[in-house]
Amino acid sequence: MKKIIIAIILLSLFLSVASAKDTLIGDTVIDSSAKESKIITNVPAELKNKIAIAGADSSYKVTKTSDYIIISKAEAKDTHTKTKCTIDLSVIESLPGYNGKEFRYVRLVDGRIVDSKLIKTKDVLKGKTVVFGATFSEVIISGVTGSYTKTVQNVDMLNSTIPFDVTNASYITVNITSPGTYEAWNEYNLSTYPGTSGKWLFIWPLNGSTVVDISGNGRTGTLSGTTSVADRTGATGKARSFDGTDDYIYHDYTDTLYSNLEYVLLYNIASTAQYCPGDFRDPGGTGRTAMYTTETAWYINNGTVQNQAMTASLNKWSWAFYPFASGQINYVWTGTRYSGTYDLIGKLDLVALYNGTLSANDRRKFTYGYEGITFSTNLNTSRIPVTSASQSLNVSGNLTGVSVKSNTAGTKNITLSAIFTHDYLMSNEYDNGTHHIVEILYTPTSNITSGTLNYTLASVTGLGTPVVESNDTSAAVQLVGNTLVVTVGPITEGTTKSYNISMTSGDFEIIGYGPLDTTPTKTKTGTQLFNVTVNGSTVINWYVNGTLAESDVGTTGNYTYSGSTAGDYNITADVGSDSQSWILTVLPDALSDYDPDNLNLSIRNGTIQQFKTMYTYDESPQWILNNVTVRSDNNTTTSAYWFNASDIGIYNITAKINESQVVWTVNVTSTPKTGLGDFVEETIIAAVVTVAAGYFWNRFRRRTF
Repeated sequence: MKKIIIAIILLSLFLSVASAKDTLIGDTVIDSSAKESKIITNVPAELKNKIAIAGADSSYKVTKTSDYIIISKAEAKDTHTKTKCTIDLSVIESLPGYNGKEFRYVRLVDGRIVDSKLIKTKDVLKGKTVVFGATFSEVIISGVTGSYTKTVQNVDMLNSTIPFDVTNASYITVNITSPGTYEAWNEYNLSTYPGTSGKWLFIWPLNGSTVVDISGNGRTGTLSGTTSVADRTGATGKARSFDGTDDYIYHDYTDTLYSNLEYVLLYNIASTAQYCPGDFRDPGGTGRTAMYTTETAWYINNGTVQNQAMTASLNKWSWAFYPFASGQINYVWTGTRYSGTYDLIGKLDLVALYNGTLSANDRRKFTYGYEGITFSTNLNTSRIPVTSASQSLNVSGNLTGVSVKSNTAGTKNITLSAIFTHDYLMSNEYDNGTHHIVEILYTPTSNITSGTLNYTLASVTGLGTPVVESNDTSAAVQLVGNTLVVTVGPITEGTTKSYNISMTSGDFEIIGYGPLDTTPTKTKTGTQLFNVTVNGSTVINWYVNGTLAESDVGTTGNYTYSGSTAGDYNITADVGSDSQSWILTVLPDALSDYDPDNLNLSIRNGTIQQFKTMYTYDESPQWILNNVTVRSDNNTTTSAYWFNASDIGIYNITAKINESQVVWTVNVTSTPKTGLGDFVEETIIAAVVTVAAGYFWNRFRRRTF
């Protein structure tokens, strides 16, 4: 038999919402509404003799929370009872939020809200009772104002938070198809350990003054030194502390060769120094070599690559997993090397050795503390195990999101349902084959002049531009990121407005793009425009080397790349079902030649010297004389600068583009004398020197010969 809940929600607000059909296709409905009404006896004391159901029997039960009443009935699967409820008016009047005019009836099937309607008290009042029809397949009665349901597909179960904004929520249901089993890990209970049964070689929880092996193999460890300390939960005496001097655990293991093994530790260290947490050699040095805290060969906590060191996680309890092959186990040393070196300074809570290699899902059972699925909300941070396809929780406050977490990788579809007070907002999200549909009903509890409703989509990939149909003539909708923003106009208190939003879904095709050259180039200072045309209005995501850079909405999209670092870049426009990519090359600086070739010149003062640079494409060089810019050119392949060497000295002349430059060093020297006066002066001096030379020659000749 299956327990079916009927809940009736009594509201404090004016609402008028069209209800869903009372029956579901394929279900069996038993009509008991014409039968005699009988008092339900399985009720809280304050409700005794106050609730009757037509055709009631012992299968009915009433419970009450702080916000609503739940009437449940045990029925066979897919079988529902259509009946008549009679409730004492005082019960209705006592529910929180009741405004004296109306209450709400909400029906659920397998935890999903399938019907929600407002019932005016005056329409169902019979003396001092209210009498109304109800179909028992999961229903609620309360003083809340409405319900909200959201389905998200392909949720990453490892760790995801689903946006779920519900004001003044009082009840939430999480529906997950085939959630699997839930099992908490207990370090003292072998049956809760992951992996294959019988393959744990030893497990030491280190929860006392002796090292007990709970694997069933009797490989008890022996303590040398160490002291008792609190474990990861703060429990006194449930872990061991190692002080770095002859503190270790050992076991004389029967010499055995294994193909693959995995060493598991729950540790807390404070230093990046190198310690030895495990060695498998006997005192003579025979066996598998040691492992160290600084070795980058561990999986730490939820790491997915075996390339981490234990020292990467300090001053907190962490998990370490060390898979290795060809393990010759002759001895077990924990906290020291076989030679008595690299003694551990730190704490250990658990040590274990597995015959084989654990999966990532297995390791997460340790790090998460359970196998299966849990959820929490911003209103309750403690995680709730999911033990059935429909898991409910009482909450109180404003919901903003629901966190789901599983040790098993994969995706699942999740439906969230919530009941809440104040302004009533109910939504339904689904695909009809050609469009993605979001239906919203909104009823404010006070007059409003304008506002917006926000609805967050799990994904917008492959969806077109949103279009809204509404009985609100001021309605408009736009997609901002992943959020539908619905603009609403003036609404009178208690009036319900519907907003039916559709977005084309399916295969979108890029039917045009530019540039047509898929390997364009640009200079460092230039820009490159990309554009695409799509055969329908949708979200166009632009990626640069795989990273989202911009999003457009419509039938056309444009993206301009202006990066200045030389290299190749993958530019992709993606519409979900189609994409267009370019390989853009940002060219390096393009100096092709320069003149003079000699970069170290010596020229006379008074000279005008030309310097010239040539480029393979348009550049905008600057000319700099001794750190002062003297000329700038724009978009040219040839640039020149004329240097007037008026003063003697050393000059640096630079032609610069971006980070590239060519530098000449110019030594300006004095110019030789070349005027008429200079010529006469030099001639006379030369003549005097000649006459003097002849005189002395003649005297020397006469004296000698």
